[in-house]
Amino acid sequence: MILTDFEHAVHVQEKKSLELSPDIFDEARALYRDIPEYRYDPIVVKHNGERVCLLRWKSNNITSSKRQNLYRIATCGEYWHYSTEDERMDLRLLQEADAFYFEDLDEYSTVIAKIIQKYYPEKNMYFREERAEAFFEQGFGAVFGIDPETAAGRQSGNNRMMKISAAGGVVITKEQMGNLEYSSLQVMHSIYWMSQEVHFGDKNPDRLIALIKSPLAFEGLAGTLRYVLNKAAAIEESGFGADMAVDLGILSDENQFFPGSGENVWEAYFEPLSEVSVTDAYESAHVVCSMEAMKTVNPWLWKQDASSDYEKLVSKYLRFNARTREYLEKQYRETIPAHAGKLLGVVGRGSDYNMTLPKGYKGELMRPLSPEEILKKTMDLVERDGYEYVFLATEDQVVFDLYMKSPVKDKVLYVPQERITYSEHDQTAYLADIYKEQEGRDGYSESLRYLGIINILSRCDALISTTMCGAAKIAWGLNQGRYTYIDVPGLNS
Repeated sequence: MILTDFEHAVHVQEKKSLELSPDIFDEARALYRDIPEYRYDPIVVKHNGERVCLLRWKSNNITSSKRQNLYRIATCGEYWHYSTEDERMDLRLLQEADAFYFEDLDEYSTVIAKIIQKYYPEKNMYFREERAEAFFEQGFGAVFGIDPETAAGRQSGNNRMMKISAAGGVVITKEQMGNLEYSSLQVMHSIYWMSQEVHFGDKNPDRLIALIKSPLAFEGLAGTLRYVLNKAAAIEESGFGADMAVDLGILSDENQFFPGSGENVWEAYFEPLSEVSVTDAYESAHVVCSMEAMKTVNPWLWKQDASSDYEKLVSKYLRFNARTREYLEKQYRETIPAHAGKLLGVVGRGSDYNMTLPKGYKGELMRPLSPEEILKKTMDLVERDGYEYVFLATEDQVVFDLYMKSPVKDKVLYVPQERITYSEHDQTAYLADIYKEQEGRDGYSESLRYLGIINILSRCDALISTTMCGAAKIAWGLNQGRYTYIDVPGLNS
């Protein structure tokens, strides 16, 4: 992504200059693409011998989180090659607006504007920056040098205006989606996310294959499921007819499942999403592989996740492999009595959900009920609805101890596991950080056990949870509508 800098053009030592023209971003991108060592030097833009502004390159893969950077949780590719006529451009996001307001001038804003002019000439465009006009062909259909209030006033009451700025992090909130407020990188990615094709070989010349691939780093099993299921749905809903393969095995990715040895985490537990294997994908002619990772700027994944129907997602995409199925049945038989009667599932989530979260980031739904609050809910339901047993799923030692000292202790069933007392750890630590301190940990087996716990939750008659978390979502999806009662904050509100 190339940004403009109008303020510092006079003071920078000139190493390379380009003459101002409508094609200047293409010229600058080619320079930064072909000479990686030059990417941290600005390009001086001149017009009639005078300095006008600077162009600066900024990587698309840098997120707002030092942790995500450390673990290579990319946002999207760099888009070194693209045009306004690329195959499989996804224009649905642009169709949601009647007009567009560009807060800043940058490489992606210019190409987005050109796409709008080409495919939706009836839609109005406005730029805050008056000098932006010089970066387009003469007579380009936009209004330059206009403030957002005036631009909004030119639209009729029923028209929706999308606001696009250069700034923007990885997170896209429901409020932003509702207000049509995006960064230029986010809009860019919404257009080109299925167009960046890789040719791995000559196999499957008549098929398009979407390779779902990402480092996992600190993500657990539920987060991994959430990512794959939502991306599979987004790919299918794009309408491009791609077969899907999942490769969650990246060498040196030290995740919660394997110690960086490169095993495919997905196929360790689940069946492939289609008849196309990962091996087939890496020998195929037409593969979409954007390394679009867990923390993405793709508005379609955020939209998909915000409105996810996990019953539908699980039914459509999730199949346990034979080894997993055998383990899950064995664990269930060993944990739940043969004639258990009515069973209440309880998710006592703690860990990183106990962090102090910035207001509006993950939302109040992410703040869990206290151990005392979830226990009271449990006791009230046991008394009201006559549950014979309570299946408790928690990695939090405080929650577990509270239940085992409570009036319902004789009804509590659980899977034996090591539990964590968070007061003994950094209160902002992720489970993955705590697990890394444990020598000889078998991440595959522990995650299989956790999947079994979610399976048991899904086979209960009712489900309650301290918070909206991955375990509750996946259990709800696996249950396929059979719960007689469910109380998960945000899930049924």
